Amino acid sequence: MSASVDWDAVFAATPRRSYVPAVVWRSDDARIDRDVDPEAWAEVVAADIPLVTQMDDGMPGGSLIPTSSA
Repeated sequence: MSASVDWDAVFAATPRRSYVPAVVWRSDDARIDRDVDPEAWAEVVAADIPLVTQMDDGMPGGSLIPTSSA
């Protein structure tokens, strides 16, 4: 018999910061880099707001089209 895992509980108990990359964009397109401004990054990651985690499928020099979010 295998043990059942409550994945919703595991996910909920893990801080959001564990899932969010170092660079994110807020809804106003403000780019926030954890290495440049760790306090601002921690603040937006802790907030209950959507964050863009990738622009232009990760390709440089694009049109800043959101392609992934958290």
